[in-house]
Amino acid sequence: MAGFKLPSPKTTAVVSVLGGLVGLKKYDNYKCDQIRDAFKREAQVKAQEPLGPFDMPSKVVVYLTPPPGDGIHKSRIFFREYVKPIFDAAALDYDVVEGSEAGDVHSRVAEELKQRRREVIQSENELPSLSSPSVPALPSQQPPNLAKQQNPALFPKIAIGRNTWVEVLNGLSEGATESLKVAPEPTPELITDATDAVVAPTTASEADNMTEPPATTTPVVESDTPAIFESAASPSPSTPSADTTALAPPPIDYDSMDRGVIPPLPTLGFINFQNRVGWTSIPRRIFGFFHDAPQVQTIGAQALCIALERQRPWNAATDGDLGTEDNTVHQLSPDDVMPLVMESRVLSLLSTYERPTPNDKEAATFD
Repeated sequence: MAGFKLPSPKTTAVVSVLGGLVGLKKYDNYKCDQIRDAFKREAQVKAQEPLGPFDMPSKVVVYLTPPPGDGIHKSRIFFREYVKPIFDAAALDYDVVEGSEAGDVHSRVAEELKQRRREVIQSENELPSLSSPSVPALPSQQPPNLAKQQNPALFPKIAIGRNTWVEVLNGLSEGATESLKVAPEPTPELITDATDAVVAPTTASEADNMTEPPATTTPVVESDTPAIFESAASPSPSTPSADTTALAPPPIDYDSMDRGVIPPLPTLGFINFQNRVGWTSIPRRIFGFFHDAPQVQTIGAQALCIALERQRPWNAATDGDLGTEDNTVHQLSPDDVMPLVMESRVLSLLSTYERPTPNDKEAATFD
């Protein structure tokens, strides 16, 4: 005991501060786990529901875009830590679609809905389908709701963050009201002309060499195939095939056959995502690192409403403004805010998921 010394005041202060910070983080992790487990228990009720022989598990499409001033990896981390555990507990099937640049999600959503409108016109007018032909199923083998359950345009769409929400809404409005004209594909003739172009020689010697090409010998390949079949199996390269000479069918004028009827629209869901960046947000980020339980509770309640499929009609007065508080956190100027442009007749057909109430948030309590 003679060699034992008390630590110095500086050492005691450092150890006390570090111990306090570690204790705060451990306690916050404990609270987050308790809240997350409470939401998981509620979501498991959906996973335990029985399915019919022709029923498919519920499926949604989750859209991610880079938050303002940051990369797409922040959106991936946010979804994995706050939303994915609730979806997994509810056995909710989902596809994650990432938009690397602004407008990618907008274009994808609009094209899916336009394709859905084209399919409706094709079925009404008995037009040939644009997709590859397949063997039709027998009437007794095809469930009545199978087409609806497998159509990507009808899967509920979940937007993470305000910018993603605006892109999804703008894409739905464009896909439901804009022209159905299909962009023409490049013709094989143009591609052939570009590949057959010959660069002119730059010197006289090169020009002389090009006037008389060197003789080449064609190697003879031994084969057991009779000559009568060889001529049929290997056509002359100069002879065009029937596929290249056949005329392509004229494009279908979908706009002339469009009656202006909007097909059923998918249910929309929104989850807040506030990504703090910049020097001024460092104190708030440090505080959030040691006090993350409120965000786990808020986002978990929003994800639970989606997992349990709590749907309601669209509220034009408030639903379009969801996530506007995120723009304040991101410190966006009015010029940087993405505008929302929606047709009124599209709004009347939309539905969305319920937003969590204070009672829903208080349900995730712990002892």
